[in-house]
Amino acid sequence: MTQLQSTFITRFISITLIALSQLGAPSLARADLPRPPGWEPSCSIEKEQKSGALCKQCRGYQNPDPCQEALQKDGYTRRCEEGGAGSYVAVWCKGPAPSNSSAAPPSSAAPSATSPEPTPSSTAASAIPAVSATPTPPPVGPTPDNRRGSGMCSIHAIDHAPDANMLALLAAGIGIILVRRRSYRNHG
Repeated sequence: MTQLQSTFITRFISITLIALSQLGAPSLARADLPRPPGWEPSCSIEKEQKSGALCKQCRGYQNPDPCQEALQKDGYTRRCEEGGAGSYVAVWCKGPAPSNSSAAPPSSAAPSATSPEPTPSSTAASAIPAVSATPTPPPVGPTPDNRRGSGMCSIHAIDHAPDANMLALLAAGIGIILVRRRSYRNHG
């Protein structure tokens, strides 16, 4: 093999590996945006249990409500929900609804003809929780219970097809290089 062929093969391998790594990297990165200082979640089990209801918190990743079927069968109703780029949380409760909850009790689900429709501003004002004088900072650290709103990045591919495709392309590229190299050795 000549010096020119060796240089060509080395450059070809380098360019191929760089191109493949650049094609596969963006499909793996996912992140939630960090919350502002003093941020408190608007949907928490503690806030919903103040009325004496029995509540459960349900968390999921890329799934709007992983517990809906199981909790509805047991008589729970969804009280509140929050979502981000990659994670989701919902609070489901049995029992009396708190007076300031945005969810209406089952008996008043159908509005009467004489009652006025609530405006978005009045509904939003009743759903704003009271802020304490000393706000607690949001939890920090990669634990399963505080991924939501922590601003932590998660590097994970939801569907593993991009990873498999990238590996197949890499294997094919290496195979082609090895076959060409053998043919150059045998014929050159």
